[in-house]
Amino acid sequence: MTVKPESYSADITVWKGYQKILFRISFIFFITMSIPTGVEWYNRTLALDWFHPNYRDIYDIARFLPDMPFIDHYQKGFKSYNDWLVLFIIAIIGGLIWTAFDRKRKEYNNLYYWLRVIVRYRAGIGMVGFGMQKVFPVQMAFPPIGILNTPLGDIPMQKLYWWEIGISPYYQVFTGFVELTAGLLLFHRKTTFFGAVLLIVALGCVNYVNIAYDGNVHVYSTYFVVFGLFLLVYYARDLYHLQIKEQFTVPQHYYPSFSKGWKYTRIGLKSLNIFIFLILLIPLQYLNFVYDPYNQPSAPGVAQLRGYYRVTEFKLNNKVIPFSPVDSVRWQDAAFEKWSSLSFKINLPVPENIAERMPDPKVRRYVDNTGFGFNSGAPQRDIDRTYEALASNRRAFYYRVDTLNHVLYMQDKSTYLNAKDSLRSQSKDPRDRIYAEDWISKDALKNMVGEVEAIPSWGRSTRRTRAYSKKSPKDKLRDHMVLKYTALNNGERVILSGLNENSDSLYVVLEREKKNYAIPTIKLVAGSKTYKTKEQ
Repeated sequence: MTVKPESYSADITVWKGYQKILFRISFIFFITMSIPTGVEWYNRTLALDWFHPNYRDIYDIARFLPDMPFIDHYQKGFKSYNDWLVLFIIAIIGGLIWTAFDRKRKEYNNLYYWLRVIVRYRAGIGMVGFGMQKVFPVQMAFPPIGILNTPLGDIPMQKLYWWEIGISPYYQVFTGFVELTAGLLLFHRKTTFFGAVLLIVALGCVNYVNIAYDGNVHVYSTYFVVFGLFLLVYYARDLYHLQIKEQFTVPQHYYPSFSKGWKYTRIGLKSLNIFIFLILLIPLQYLNFVYDPYNQPSAPGVAQLRGYYRVTEFKLNNKVIPFSPVDSVRWQDAAFEKWSSLSFKINLPVPENIAERMPDPKVRRYVDNTGFGFNSGAPQRDIDRTYEALASNRRAFYYRVDTLNHVLYMQDKSTYLNAKDSLRSQSKDPRDRIYAEDWISKDALKNMVGEVEAIPSWGRSTRRTRAYSKKSPKDKLRDHMVLKYTALNNGERVILSGLNENSDSLYVVLEREKKNYAIPTIKLVAGSKTYKTKEQ
């Protein structure tokens, strides 16, 4: 005797009352969550040069969050989601008003279909942008020399995690492909379920890591997880009856009938989306990877100086200062990176939470170590890329080099004041002076590689050119040094002499120290084509 299994087939022609109310609220909430509300997004998008784009131009189209003008953004904890709470309250009120005026409606299948399309593509392009930065591993770069020689306790939590991933670029590539695959699956209606599951798993991990390591991408990752969960709700009823109740289930899915005009419009919009966020983004991301990786400076440094050095002699105003681990003036070590940066270790007071800014003017160091400012907006100027500056007890200087006279013109990458901090401009202390724009002479500028031209033409973009064409008031407030360098025995011994940020005479002798790091040499390194260029 054959027993016919119990079967289940949902009726989607009539919705229950609570389903209609939940849908109305969800519709308002997810539509407002899917539309950029910040003025900055529109200004950025309208200013985009499509003939000379940067990968970040495309990524920024997809990278936005709800932006309520009267809400403080990107705080720690649950306050980070204040915008969402406001939108959710608006959605509830709007949904109840909608219910009062639309009581006779039996179902919202058509609107539900289009809402899922909007959510699918919003999440899809976001995941493609998220993943592409890891497929070409630029988001979490390999640790610089200075950081490899920094005590673990001096490294902020988020950057510690980023550099842990940076030493494993192939793992980073793997995670990028997971995120990219999730995005591509969401572009197609029939694979939405698998894309949503992959999204939740991938971004759920990102969310956990950012909470555990005190990062600030927890809001952006949660944003997509919420979108993924919403997409899975569509399949929840069928899965429940199939897997839990073990019933023979016939899925009922709604798909609208399109007129010929709508079909062409749909195909055109889908093709445009794939062209912009896949076909165009891939080569732009590759150019960023090999020439101008956004998280680390791109202009090559003096090749002869690159390496890690012990400070064997240190004079300030011709007075020898002996080594002391507690000295706040004497350098303990120094590192010339492969890009145009010099960092050195000195003893600085460490706040209780090194992820917070250091507002004490005696420290003469104002660092935004939270990590979000480090990543957000992808600064184009090398001096604004604080990749090697995010460590306590370490100062990092960006330099331009007069290759003929062997002089480094250096600016502190971590010392700056916000607009509200105007004490420096009012101070009579020479250490607080605002530096003149012509602090680098015209003769010295003739011997320097232009900052825009510091990378090959293939890697340049209008975004980069614009960034260097604008004068930053903050640059006048940075600490400056002008040091002549003498490299002996091909850089095994380096002598620096000149004026420090306080106009004191400085004389430093560096001895190269060859160290064998436990981390193996990585061939998959961002900016590899840029750093082969020599400035000498």
